[in-house]
Amino acid sequence: MKSECNLNYEAYFVKYQTISYPLNSLSGLVFNDSIPVAMFVVYSDVQQTRILPMSLPPIYFSDNPIIRSLANDFYQNLISCQNQFQELVLNNKRNVSWLPQLHVDSSELTSKATSSEFIIELEESEETLLDRMSRNHKRTIKNAIETGQRVIEISSCTAEKEINFYFNIYREMHTLVSGRETRPIESFEFMKELIYRGICKLFINFLEEEPISFLYCDSAREYARGWSQVTKPNLGKKIFPRTLLEWTAMKSYKKEGRKVYHLGALEKKPTNSISELYGFEEFKRRFGPTEI
Repeated sequence: MKSECNLNYEAYFVKYQTISYPLNSLSGLVFNDSIPVAMFVVYSDVQQTRILPMSLPPIYFSDNPIIRSLANDFYQNLISCQNQFQELVLNNKRNVSWLPQLHVDSSELTSKATSSEFIIELEESEETLLDRMSRNHKRTIKNAIETGQRVIEISSCTAEKEINFYFNIYREMHTLVSGRETRPIESFEFMKELIYRGICKLFINFLEEEPISFLYCDSAREYARGWSQVTKPNLGKKIFPRTLLEWTAMKSYKKEGRKVYHLGALEKKPTNSISELYGFEEFKRRFGPTEI
């Protein structure tokens, strides 16, 4: 909380990663006496023979370079695959925070980052957020409402029976679209538990009383995020449910008082240019996000 780090550092998300994928978490805090001085979120393969690139940059709670160096040395000595610690953890250039004000004067750091984040600043008015969207997105939202699409929100305030019912449809639709179970059942059960705990919500787009698209989101502190999305296959050519889903989620979290809605990340490559952006990257840009 002190560091304003993003949702990937949350304990529930670290647990989700270890449940969902064949990896180990080597994450933890380093203390100097009783004072926490650094936090590390480090993932390894199941044999703990190599650090995985999804590991995150360290969080430091001290500006003292000696204490930071000692924390790094201490933590590195706990990990068997030490030779990759410098490269994949200490030299990680991902954004620690998703708050745009923390990136205003960090052009040098941003230029070295391995990815950029698309975020919506929810403290702006709803009218401003809508104005920032492309004409295509605004037209899609208008058409979706006119054709009868509507979105409901499943949260910890929803009856348990209803949560179970709609979450099972969400999971079945993932299997239908992928042609297989994409993650262990324990992963989906944990995601459902996060709804009960008030950390996550499930937004559902209906057309003619049938659920056609789902958006699963999480939130904590200043942040909210669209985490997982799935849409029923073989919908009509003019039916685009996701735009209305994302817009509804943004308005919901704005009403809650969150500062940022995270749309996703774009991995930076030397050949990236605007003309090379396809699919979801272009979809995200049409919301008029701030890129950090």
